[in-house]
Amino acid sequence: MTGRAIAAFIGDALDDALRAFDVKTGKVLWKASLPAAGVGVPITYEVGGEQYIVIPAGGHTMYQSTMGDSVVAYKLQRK
Repeated sequence: MTGRAIAAFIGDALDDALRAFDVKTGKVLWKASLPAAGVGVPITYEVGGEQYIVIPAGGHTMYQSTMGDSVVAYKLQRK
């Protein structure tokens, strides 16, 4: 087994951020700003050996979060 952490990505929050958490410790491994609150489950995919994370960032009026109409993609760095 390698020393790499297994991450869970969560973006459905009111603070306009996407985070990766270590599934064993709960520690935040990575955080990025979104233009509006995340409103869906982030997805991951791989192209040419590179991993990407994509999330819709549109906000929600019920929670009075930042509104928008974006789909945001992040390319993850290799270690």
